Amino acid sequence: MFIEWNKDYELGIAQIDEQHKHLIDLINKLDGARHSHSPKECIEKVFLELINYSNYHFTLEERAMKNENYSRLDLHISSHDLFVQYIHKCYYKNKKNDYFAISDALKFLSDWIVDHIMVEDRNFTMILLDQPHHDQYQKAAHR
Repeated sequence: MFIEWNKDYELGIAQIDEQHKHLIDLINKLDGARHSHSPKECIEKVFLELINYSNYHFTLEERAMKNENYSRLDLHISSHDLFVQYIHKCYYKNKKNDYFAISDALKFLSDWIVDHIMVEDRNFTMILLDQPHHDQYQKAAHR
């Protein structure tokens, strides 16, 4: 389920694009751990890294949406919540030695991340890029 980053995923806001690349890297890291038959503890560590980074990214994205009074903010937050809840569920299934936890997670993650970036995040960034102060997000990526 390897996801290769490509230009189609770029939204034009460096900070968000870099964070999306990192999320995809973490999903690919989980896929790599599965293929290399890593110990359960290593896989748990990747799940936790994915949960923590997702929370970090979603918080920043939602803050930007709130600042812009984005009309679909509640739906976007619900989508983020679904993502984190599902990863938590797979994390705990993996802890209980559920062999399918990783496969289930990877199927969900690969579908969700691409769809979310290409549809939901693109809708918001098109609005954000029309704002005169959008350059603050470009600069933040280089800190």
